[in-house]
Amino acid sequence: FNGAKNWITGWYASKSIDISSIIGNDSSSLFWIGNLTAFVDFDRTSTADRQYVLIKLNNLYIQFNRAKRFNIGTREAIDRVTVVSQENKISQLRAHLGEGQQYKGDGYTIEVCTMQVLNYDDESTDYAELSI
Repeated sequence: FNGAKNWITGWYASKSIDISSIIGNDSSSLFWIGNLTAFVDFDRTSTADRQYVLIKLNNLYIQFNRAKRFNIGTREAIDRVTVVSQENKISQLRAHLGEGQQYKGDGYTIEVCTMQVLNYDDESTDYAELSI
């Protein structure tokens, strides 16, 4: 499932954050920095350390599509941060980002500052540091 569908199902609700109210309708005055942990590492994520597996920003949903554990067979946006929009129950992939890449749209800039992807290590906690 993409980030929008995961938000609706509530599967990762305890480690998700809606930053819409923090940032507001545009990012000209405020921003958010934190770690987006791969949803396959849900059980190793601590919101106390500003680690989340799903971020909502108005109609945008952001998650880290790490190809390991139960998601090893993913075929699209492998080991990338995905940005998905949803309107009228229709979701659309806006971007899949690697380290140093940005998505600019909807009045926001979402940047993947750094990524930790430890290949062949199912015990590691993989994450992307985001600036929004």
